[in-house]
Amino acid sequence: MPFTLRLTKFIAEHELFDFDDRVLVAVSGGIDSTTLLDVLVKQGYKVAIAHCNFSLRGDESDGDEQLVRNLQKVYGIKGYYIRFDTEAEAAVAGESIQMAARRLRYSWFNRLCNEECYRYIAIAHNADDVAETFFLNLTRGTGLKGLTGIKPKTGRVVRPLLFAPRKEIVEYALGNGISYREDSSNAKDKYARNRIRLNVIPEFKKINPAFNLTMLENIARLQLVEDLITQEVNNFKQDAIVVDGNEQHISIRKLRINRNSRLLLYEYLSFYGFNSSQIDDVFNSIEKGISGSQFFGRGYVLLRDRETLILYPDKKDVSQGFFEIFPDRESLKIPIKLAFEYFANTHPLLIEKSSRIAMLDYEKLHFPLVLRKWQSGDEFCPLGMKGKKKLSDFFIDQKMSVNEKSNQWLLCSGSDVVWVVGRRIDDRYKISENTQTVYKISKMSD
Repeated sequence: MPFTLRLTKFIAEHELFDFDDRVLVAVSGGIDSTTLLDVLVKQGYKVAIAHCNFSLRGDESDGDEQLVRNLQKVYGIKGYYIRFDTEAEAAVAGESIQMAARRLRYSWFNRLCNEECYRYIAIAHNADDVAETFFLNLTRGTGLKGLTGIKPKTGRVVRPLLFAPRKEIVEYALGNGISYREDSSNAKDKYARNRIRLNVIPEFKKINPAFNLTMLENIARLQLVEDLITQEVNNFKQDAIVVDGNEQHISIRKLRINRNSRLLLYEYLSFYGFNSSQIDDVFNSIEKGISGSQFFGRGYVLLRDRETLILYPDKKDVSQGFFEIFPDRESLKIPIKLAFEYFANTHPLLIEKSSRIAMLDYEKLHFPLVLRKWQSGDEFCPLGMKGKKKLSDFFIDQKMSVNEKSNQWLLCSGSDVVWVVGRRIDDRYKISENTQTVYKISKMSD
């Protein structure tokens, strides 16, 4: 089957986007992204270019941008361009350059989608990237979720080239005279992913030339296993875990009689930032009968108390934090449990009238959203009202105690409070008949 037909078939099978959807294509100038752009344009999809210049490779970065601008003229489509001082941004945020670049580009992509009314962001990950991610996660230590690779669709981010090994992409690009630039850093094994790409995977290909396709099949099977394990974890939760306020009490007796207890506990606690070596330490504590042992995840503490493992938030880590929420996030565990989803608006749309659920107009939001505690001077437009109201006055109307006010979280878009979490949304962000996409946030029970 021709490359172009396989791509359109993949888009349809995974319901990545419809023919009439406006799609923003992230184009770096490399062979993957320029090939993706070429195919989508020639197949008649409504696309535009988004290019980030991270200012990391001097003239080479500028050359990438110029190539993309030339492609924009050739295809006669819209293009959006931005330049970042990535090293400075990373230093300020205290994160790696790679993490800073990822945060910056996805934040900008989503802002563009909101402001310019694009429905999806197309990223040019391919089948080789799936295999590389598998091994990268394997070396770092991971559960099944980390081994199932990159998903074709995560929120508004779509990956139409996941079906294709890089070799096929190169063949298509060369056969169709597509212009592209090679990132010189790809030939260096400075980063872990590059070392896997350049040194590890070629050895597997010597054994199996169709290694990448085999990995896709393996990962598809692992995804089925992941679904099964998820169901078993849910059963384990119902049987062995009791929720008491902000605490979760895990029965050690139930762990002892479950033959898969180590796997189930890891799959469950990995969501709270615990790794496999910590789970080993937990079981050593159980076997030795050591009470009072503590283990620390990301914002959570696990305490061994006689015949119970008690999981609870680490208050010193989360009490005053600011938490960024990107559009590809599906859930949040700390500081509070939230679930995120979005879907096309239908008419009539059944609005869930629960204070624990916020249904917002996706196109009006500016990502990343920020979850933070309320501050003096905060105000918003309560649903059903036209004017603004100070949160301090809203709290009085709600007859909230001092403790409730001190523990109140706000979800913010830019400088606007869009949801007083668990109480009221902002009227300006409610859905209407003109809403194209609904962003639903649910506050889950602790």
